[in-house]
Amino acid sequence: MAAGKPIVTTDLPSVREIVGDEDVFFAGPDGSASIAGAIARAIATPHEKTARTLALAQKWNWQARAGQILAFITACS
Repeated sequence: MAAGKPIVTTDLPSVREIVGDEDVFFAGPDGSASIAGAIARAIATPHEKTARTLALAQKWNWQARAGQILAFITACS
């Protein structure tokens, strides 16, 4: 995300907790044809989704994650 490159990923619930259709190019479960199609879409429109993922990268970086964990620990004390 932080590199500003298009992302091709499998369509899993754990991935969808972080990103959606507007953020990445999803490949379906039907194997190599789906992955190839997602890669082709990413190559054809490489900047279509990268601006949003760059913003998301700030939310999910290690420093932000550590802050969330610290806030959780503090709230539980």
